[in-house]
Amino acid sequence: MKISPKLLVICKGKSCSKDGANKLLNIIKKYESEEFIVTTQYCFGKCGNGPIIFILPEEKLYENVTEKQILPMINKP
Repeated sequence: MKISPKLLVICKGKSCSKDGANKLLNIIKKYESEEFIVTTQYCFGKCGNGPIIFILPEEKLYENVTEKQILPMINKP
């Protein structure tokens, strides 16, 4: 039985983009695989707490995500 991949949704609203969401997106896209899919959403309504990443199916919302936090989220050293 094939397990469904995780879905990582990165906020691309004005505040998150200003706070580094584009850089995080570029980093994580390099590792996209069958294990997870990356997509974007315009805004999560948490402006000022960005960059924001929402992970499904866990339904976990991460705020103020940094470059150091992104690889452990996708189980990469």
